[in-house]
Amino acid sequence: MSHKDVIVKALMSLSLISTAIFTHPAKAGNMGNTSLYHPWRFVIEAGIVPTIYNKAEDSYGFFPNSTSPQLDSKDFNDQSHTPWAAGGEIAYAWNPDNEAFAEFNYARGSGKLFSTTYSNTMAVSRNFGAYSQFAGFLGVRHFFQVNMPRAHPYLGVKLGAIRREKTTATENYAGTTPNASPLPISREVTYYNADTSLAGGVQVGVDYRSTENWGTGIKAEIIASGKRDSAVIPYNTPLSNLTVGNTGMVLQFPVMVYFKYWI
Repeated sequence: MSHKDVIVKALMSLSLISTAIFTHPAKAGNMGNTSLYHPWRFVIEAGIVPTIYNKAEDSYGFFPNSTSPQLDSKDFNDQSHTPWAAGGEIAYAWNPDNEAFAEFNYARGSGKLFSTTYSNTMAVSRNFGAYSQFAGFLGVRHFFQVNMPRAHPYLGVKLGAIRREKTTATENYAGTTPNASPLPISREVTYYNADTSLAGGVQVGVDYRSTENWGTGIKAEIIASGKRDSAVIPYNTPLSNLTVGNTGMVLQFPVMVYFKYWI
């Protein structure tokens, strides 16, 4: 199944979930008291965005007149630390239990140093640059009535796009290559070019209303976006070509805390 088919099926599932959520009878669960109902909400949020490359494909470097060793630094966690994120949200509630929202955020993870050895003769290290992305979403969420006047759990869905900046690395080679090319060598390479992908996600969370106008909360999400295509980098020494494998679907699992203001 292609990544496009997976994304289409995921979005269809999100649509079915949203239909089920918002045909649920409205209650006063969001406010706990309809006299506290305010339609507009503004949010500032921050947290972490654990990320994985689903089914990362193999990467290869090709030596002239030699075998093709597989490159090992193909997983997200080989290339980057867990990104942090910060952003904001504007929401409008058309009744005390249902709201639509627009969300924007930025995420960044510092790069890692990855080291390996080929053929017991050539040591390679890759010092990856930072991973960064911009994301924008439109979504809806439903708040559930519970027997807690200040805490309001919710379930939501969202669709949007993620803009990912290119992934780069500084490669350093030491020792000798299988075809006896001279070393050491150091160079800059691009693993993945910048790209923009359709993205969709589901979220669960809890609002805690401290006063009539101020509150805090926490939410956890699952977000799926399209794959990152490989970069093919031609070189003469020590690799005649470096082919970085495609990533498969990119999955993210943000956990965010936030402050919310109602007007």
